[in-house]
Amino acid sequence: MFRYFCRLSALVMALMLVAHTPASAQDIDFGDDGSDFAKDGECDDKRFSGPGMTDTPLLDSDIGHDATDCRIAHEQGRVTYRGTGGRDSSHIQWGDDLGRWANDGECDDMRFEGSGMTKTGLLAEDVKHDATDCRSAYEAGNLDLRGSGSATGNASDPLSPIRRIVPIRIEGPFDWGNNSGQWANDGECDDIRFTGSGMSTVLMPDSIGMDAADCRNHYDAGSVGLNPLFKTPASIDDIDFGNNTSDYANDGECDDLRFTGDYASEMIYLTEDIGHDANDCRAAVRKGTARWQMDSLPIELGATAAATEEDAAEAAADAVAEAFDET
Repeated sequence: MFRYFCRLSALVMALMLVAHTPASAQDIDFGDDGSDFAKDGECDDKRFSGPGMTDTPLLDSDIGHDATDCRIAHEQGRVTYRGTGGRDSSHIQWGDDLGRWANDGECDDMRFEGSGMTKTGLLAEDVKHDATDCRSAYEAGNLDLRGSGSATGNASDPLSPIRRIVPIRIEGPFDWGNNSGQWANDGECDDIRFTGSGMSTVLMPDSIGMDAADCRNHYDAGSVGLNPLFKTPASIDDIDFGNNTSDYANDGECDDLRFTGDYASEMIYLTEDIGHDANDCRAAVRKGTARWQMDSLPIELGATAAATEEDAAEAAADAVAEAFDET
């Protein structure tokens, strides 16, 4: 990463002061157009700032990979180059070092991925409790937020997909829920009904309606808005069913937690299936075997919570087994 210094002003003023001027286009390495969001008319490279920037969260993986958009915006005066002085980690809530495996040289926080991660099982209880290890690895470029693909070159199966969804305002009555969630009152919104810069990086189905204070504070501050996928539809025709990119799409079952029915008690809902099982859910809604369930809380989560606890127990057992294997 390079920091570009502003030029000195005219020679006759050099003895009086150093005047900084904006970097010219010739001084900037704009990079390439390798970003998924290149050539969309908005600059997604966080080295720049100004009205020509995207309104969505800025990702490290887009640095130097939105050249055309950022060059055009810079030449039009809609963005200015601010450079970087090292990888910025201030936007992440790192937590503390109270985890059992803190300060062992490996990141154990499941919000991240990359070569700096531990090779043992990841536990929910270590989230935000391995700050020093994870921050050091992040700043060294050895890991990134899960799902961004920056550290590994490829986006993994994310716990919390980073989505370029434009948040909307809430219209009409809205049930914010309560503060009974595991991560309530930690300064981040953990409710997947919302989207924006104030969101946690790990979003789980069982946090819906369980982080009211954090989410409402961020909503009032403008740092989160309602995810449009959760907008209450006026009718069946008004539902945004999304697409069919889920691993379980077109299997005859609606896997999207926005819907429920007699089948729901056996269902294990996944965050990544929201808006990604369109054909199955559309067919079920039209047949009357599924219905929209996001108008009131609590929602039907079926076997999801039990499965989450089982996965955590299995991961803990795996971690213990691996620890014994290494001794």
